[in-house]
Amino acid sequence: MITARRTVHKLVLGHNKLGDDGCVTLFTFLGSTAGRKYPVTYISLNANDIGERGLFAIAKYLKDNQYLKQLFLHNVRLVSTPMPPSES
Repeated sequence: MITARRTVHKLVLGHNKLGDDGCVTLFTFLGSTAGRKYPVTYISLNANDIGERGLFAIAKYLKDNQYLKQLFLHNVRLVSTPMPPSES
């Protein structure tokens, strides 16, 4: 749907149950060459089940991002899984 528009400045995706998979897909696209042509300044992901993979995708997108001014993660119910012990 994003690519069907000429410009996109605002994404309101609350209550969509994106989860990690949807979040990774969205932010991988937004960080791609095709996705970077959309100067998104506002993203709302309220009430989505986003875990560690989704947060990592968001963080990767935010690195060196010059456009995004507001990111809302209210009531996302962050899910964490224990990290396995590191191998020495």
